[in-house]
Amino acid sequence: MKIISDRKHLAHLIKMNIRWYDRQAKQRDQGTLSKTWVKYVAKLNLKQWTALQHGSDALSLSTYQHTLRLLTDMEESVLGTAYQSCRQQGSKPKLNSMATAKQNMQKVLAGIKQQQKSRPNPKAKSNSAMNKAKQNLLKVLGPVEQTPSRSKRVITLIKAQRRKNRFNVYVNGRYAFPAGINELTKYHLRIGMSISRSLEKKISESSDVSKMFTRASARIVHHLRTEHEIQKWLHQKYDASPTDADKVIKMLKNYHLIDDSQYSKEYIREEIISGSKGPLAISRFLRSKGVSDLTIQDVMAKVYPVDKQLSVAKHMAKDKFKMQTHTPFAKRLRKIKTALVRKGFNFEIASQAVNECHFQPDHSMQKLLLNKYTRQAFRRYGRKLTPNNRYQINMKIKRFLYRKGFDFDTIDQAMEEYQQNK
Repeated sequence: MKIISDRKHLAHLIKMNIRWYDRQAKQRDQGTLSKTWVKYVAKLNLKQWTALQHGSDALSLSTYQHTLRLLTDMEESVLGTAYQSCRQQGSKPKLNSMATAKQNMQKVLAGIKQQQKSRPNPKAKSNSAMNKAKQNLLKVLGPVEQTPSRSKRVITLIKAQRRKNRFNVYVNGRYAFPAGINELTKYHLRIGMSISRSLEKKISESSDVSKMFTRASARIVHHLRTEHEIQKWLHQKYDASPTDADKVIKMLKNYHLIDDSQYSKEYIREEIISGSKGPLAISRFLRSKGVSDLTIQDVMAKVYPVDKQLSVAKHMAKDKFKMQTHTPFAKRLRKIKTALVRKGFNFEIASQAVNECHFQPDHSMQKLLLNKYTRQAFRRYGRKLTPNNRYQINMKIKRFLYRKGFDFDTIDQAMEEYQQNK
């Protein structure tokens, strides 16, 4: 009766240990694999106790030794893990139950050894007793289950991040990889699911692509971007590979978040409204943003045709003409054409715009400017005037006034008036 009492006591201690370990595992969300291993060992030991109670004479000493070995391994590995978990929490582990179970098992072994010593001819019955023990144990246990492999990877926790729709996935109680809401639904990730290294790598890559897609979408919301700009940003910000960058670009295109043609249209419309750039300058800017020449030509023909270019050029020419009131008329026209060419219009459009504006000079202002520059020219070159170099000095004065924008007839008349008044 003492042996049977020890068996029941050991079974009770194993059950209590499983309950205690369950509480520790739930508090820490760790050690799921070890927890499964504990249940397997405890279940096997309980079945062995049941078999022993039904036929104690049929079981041999090796069965008890195997049970003791399992208890020892369980104490060293599983409870060692639980001990470390308790130490991390700052609590004191209670491992007396397993130690007591081990001591009781040793007492049982000692009692069995004494019974075997008292039996006559133990060697003659050893083989038959061993066979009976194996048969009875197989009848009760059935096929012996395999211990879960330590290399098996199981998802133990899925924890939400601070970022929206982002999660941290824990495998075997340890952080493994991040995942988005798309990866959770696509791969059906859940607690208790077995996951391989290859699938984990695939999910991590998919999560990185989703993360880059989210950041790129937020970047595009504030300001339109071209495909080239997004690819450059992904490489600089995340060091994305060409494959991942292409995946992000494809996703953005599917959601119509990037479109070089639409980007070109919006930019050209803005420049037409502001009236600050011509078609050539706009093409240079779009080319610097990575838009193809074919796309630029197609959009330019639709949004910025020649008649629209001429209208914008005429508007710019009028503004320039008003700004240069103290400049000779001919020089004003040359400056306006040069300014239009610098703004991105070709010379034909610039000349046509100036001609169609029909600018008229202010004769009173032109007279004042001519007299002013004539006096300035004679002060500069008239000091060197002699009868021998009169022709050379007069040519220098005429060239000076011509560069200012006056024609030769007006220059000759102004020089004669100046010499007469002098």
